[in-house]
Amino acid sequence: MANCEHETNEQLYEECAICESTKKKGMHLYNIFICSECEDVLIHTETNNPLYNEHVEKLKKMNISSIYS
Repeated sequence: MANCEHETNEQLYEECAICESTKKKGMHLYNIFICSECEDVLIHTETNNPLYNEHVEKLKKMNISSIYS
C-alpha cells in the first residue's frame, strides 16, 4: 500500500521549463509546465531586466510541436 502512495505522490511533480527544477505547484501553458515561483518572477520582472529576456527565451520552447508526423 505504501508503494502505491509513493508512486502517486511522485507523479504530481513536473520539471519547470524555466528553472528546470522538479516542482509540485505550477501551471501548464500549451505543452510546458511553469512552476509557481518562476511564474511569480516572470510576472513581477521588468521587461528591461536581462532575467526577463532569459525567461522569454526559455518560454519559446512551447512553440516547438511535440507531435511529429
